[in-house]
Amino acid sequence: MTIWNDIIKTATVGTNRIPWQKKPTEAWLNDFTKEEGEADLLRKASVLAIARKAGYIPQKMHYTAPKAAIDEVKAYLPYKAHQLFNQIEHAKIYEEWVGLAFRSQKIMEPDLLPKFLEIVVRLGLEEKQVEAIIGERGKWLAAQHEEWVKVLPVAAEKWETGVFEERLRYFKALRKQEPAKAKALLEETISTESINHLTKLLRCFQWKLNQEDEAFLEPLLDHRRKEVRAVVTLLLVQLPNSILVQRMKDRLAALMSFAKTWTGLSTKLTIEPPKTCTKEMERDGVNPNFSPKKMGKKAGYLVQMLAMVPPVHWENVTGWEINKIIQAAKNSDWPKAVLIGWSYAIIASKDERWAIEILKQLLADKELRDMLEVNLWSSLVEVADAKAANNLVRQYLTDEKQLFSNQLSNHPTYALLNNDFIQIDEPTTLCLLSELKKAAEKDQKNKRSKSTLYQPIYQLKILALHFPPTQPVIAALSNWILAKHQQWMQDHLDKAIQVLNLRHQMYVTMLG
Repeated sequence: MTIWNDIIKTATVGTNRIPWQKKPTEAWLNDFTKEEGEADLLRKASVLAIARKAGYIPQKMHYTAPKAAIDEVKAYLPYKAHQLFNQIEHAKIYEEWVGLAFRSQKIMEPDLLPKFLEIVVRLGLEEKQVEAIIGERGKWLAAQHEEWVKVLPVAAEKWETGVFEERLRYFKALRKQEPAKAKALLEETISTESINHLTKLLRCFQWKLNQEDEAFLEPLLDHRRKEVRAVVTLLLVQLPNSILVQRMKDRLAALMSFAKTWTGLSTKLTIEPPKTCTKEMERDGVNPNFSPKKMGKKAGYLVQMLAMVPPVHWENVTGWEINKIIQAAKNSDWPKAVLIGWSYAIIASKDERWAIEILKQLLADKELRDMLEVNLWSSLVEVADAKAANNLVRQYLTDEKQLFSNQLSNHPTYALLNNDFIQIDEPTTLCLLSELKKAAEKDQKNKRSKSTLYQPIYQLKILALHFPPTQPVIAALSNWILAKHQQWMQDHLDKAIQVLNLRHQMYVTMLG
């Protein structure tokens, strides 16, 4: 069809260079085109473009349809639960919704599955819970999608034949269920794994880490790559009876000595930090270049060495109570280095008693508090017993007179409250809201444009993700009486109440 070639040529070069002249064509095409010039060109192009496709036979695709999903045996979640899911805007509430659905032992309606699978894969939510609530149709649907399939268990043969992401998911799941079997698999393939893959597989040892793993991990301290050595060190220090921990105890024994003052009322710690980082220390995970902010390399060596020894060791050495040991560190020449090192040791050993005691000391002592950065607070709270941590927060909320005179986000209590690892109980929440309301009532007399309560009130909508969504808590936020100049607070209060109401409805709808 030469007319089509003429159209393509003219359209490509442009009518300003090759003017379009109407040419005789088949009668059927003339019936469609009565225009002149460019209009004739465009009309013929549109008609011929469609005509050229007439009679085209699409290429056949050979595709075997998957088997249909098997019938569901579980009941569906209430329709309102799905409505509430569509109102969620925060990752933490998605996680909470999934947890509640899992506890209800019910499954999702099929029409919401695509959106749900997209979200849970993006957020990396708990696979076991997700698999339980998507039902048989959800499992069928996930298996057809290269991303959604991540919510399903990985078949054992993927360890040999799958891509690394599949191998890693299988190894992680196996480590959680059968740690010895997972270790045996890695022992067979360790020489063929890339450094990047090996470090990721080794991190899976954090699940069900036990003393039997030491024989496999200890030789890896001599691995040629520091990335591998760093992961292995973090694992070995979590084994209180490991040879690595014992070597650090021996080194520190030569550097530290505890004593009581002549009155017996106070304690003191004398420290002679290492002047250099020896090859043996470096092999055991001490970084010769680590230097904490404004502390120097000697302090860096000390921090790292202390971080590798479980804090209960110092109770055994001194026979003192924890608060006396902390007091001795305060009275030393290296208080900040010791407290930071002990904090890391508490986190590694997950010692609840030490976590609570050091938090108690830090909350009560501003000088001590200033020695630790905020990022350590959250990690210490993760270790601490939830009940003891809540008691500690309530005590501090009522004792602290200047609680809301500064930014709440910089206040030590906020690090305890705004933490995914502590379940804030109702008494603690009501205590905080009560103190905040008292401060707001005092602020009614403050006519300044910028209230000292701006930051605490602003943070409420974030803290509402952690508050228990009970009726007393919602009521405590709903009965505030604000002065005219305090109306800016209402928007933040409303957002906090909205979050709590959504979460409250989730609990009522899904658990009854």
